[in-house]
Amino acid sequence: MKKNKPNILWICTDEQRYDSLGCTGNPHAVTPHLDALASEGALYSRFITANPVCMPSRASFFTGQMPSRHGVVTNGIPLPNRDMVAHAPERADLGPLESHATTLPELLARGGYHTRSIGKLHLTPTQASPDERHPENHWLWHEGKMEDWHGPYYGFEHVDLTLHHGERNVFGHYRQWLKEVAPEVDKALSEPNAQKTGVPNLYPGRIPPQFHHSTWVGDRAVTFLMSEEAKQSPFFLWMSFPDPHLPFTPPAELSEEFASHDYLRPGAVAEDLQGKPSAWPKKGVRFFEDRPENIALVRRYTDAQNHLVDRAVGRAVQALKDSGLWDNTVVVFTSDHGDYLGEFGLVGKKELPSNALNHVPCIVRDPTGRLPLSTNLPISGVDLFPTICDLAGIEIEHAIDGQSLLGRRESRNRALVQCQGAKFPASFTIYDERYRLSWYPESDEWECYDHDEDPYEKRNIFNEFRERSHFAELKEELMTAHLKAMRPNIGRASCW
Repeated sequence: MKKNKPNILWICTDEQRYDSLGCTGNPHAVTPHLDALASEGALYSRFITANPVCMPSRASFFTGQMPSRHGVVTNGIPLPNRDMVAHAPERADLGPLESHATTLPELLARGGYHTRSIGKLHLTPTQASPDERHPENHWLWHEGKMEDWHGPYYGFEHVDLTLHHGERNVFGHYRQWLKEVAPEVDKALSEPNAQKTGVPNLYPGRIPPQFHHSTWVGDRAVTFLMSEEAKQSPFFLWMSFPDPHLPFTPPAELSEEFASHDYLRPGAVAEDLQGKPSAWPKKGVRFFEDRPENIALVRRYTDAQNHLVDRAVGRAVQALKDSGLWDNTVVVFTSDHGDYLGEFGLVGKKELPSNALNHVPCIVRDPTGRLPLSTNLPISGVDLFPTICDLAGIEIEHAIDGQSLLGRRESRNRALVQCQGAKFPASFTIYDERYRLSWYPESDEWECYDHDEDPYEKRNIFNEFRERSHFAELKEELMTAHLKAMRPNIGRASCW
């Protein structure tokens, strides 16, 4: 029988902007299930990820630490973990990977939770040399060496994995399943898509909705939530979607359906890049400059991808209710980072501080009633780790940078962002309830934006802001907080 510990369902998307849902201000989004979840729980409208790209942000979710402390400062660096023995073939002889960090699923497993992951993880590189033997390496999956692998992995007792995005290069357990249930679809994916739209990596997908990886993640989650196993002990389920990350390839029928929908216009244009620090590009991408109407395609296709994710979330919520688990399950929904989607004439993400990238949705439904109601104060991606541990009654055993939302001092809420990748100069950022302040040490440039007046960050007000007393306060806290999170770590970078 279960103890009184709540179940934890953490739903994560990849590259989803804050304004992607109806409940977060997109009047054209078709996300009724996520909107309903927000109406029943808390919507944190100023949730800030620790980094604007995948692996550092996800590592911060799982450790409660900033990238400078856990060591995954950019894509292509595996998350070190002292208790992990590599389970890929021919790798066990290398022994465990030592680390100062303990992951959330490890702590929960020690506290009596069954831990399971369905979908995308991205805690180790996917495109490194196969000699590295990372379980998420797509070459190992391509060579058929991982077919029987389901973990354990970073504290997860069981893993059902999907790798990459779009349709042509998807791997993992999902692709194995697709080959079995829809071999004709799988075969078609080995050929280039002949449909052209004028935008790279954007075209109507050839995977029907019933076979899509978003549907697969939802169906796998429903199967577990309806099982007896889910009722035997408290569980932590990581339910993670590869979408709406580019390539933008929603199923063709959804592409057609959303072609007639209106879409949310970007709030900034390429010309607004001129006031940015020197680290930023000063021009947008070519396919937007030549054909501005392509922004509409990107936005509509993304709305279609978000809609398919929403369907899967709705089925998972209904499974919780049908299985009698709803009243004892904490549900978290968020994303690892956002996407420009035409803002500033850009698409995708860059290792630069930006509200378009670091501001993402965060919905929490807490049946225990202990979490605060919706707030406009900043909450960081590293805060979810201690919050979940508090709700589960789990003691944290290592140094973290996050602060639990239970009993939080609301007057001092801050969120940090660290960008330390190889392609752009490093930057360090702090958010308070109104401003984003960022420093680029290499050039000693600063930028500041007033989100009450300028949510799309078109006007850098640093020169006037530096004369205010609030600047000195934020600057001191920015420097102190980032220095506290520094723990130099040896990492090996590779293609992610």
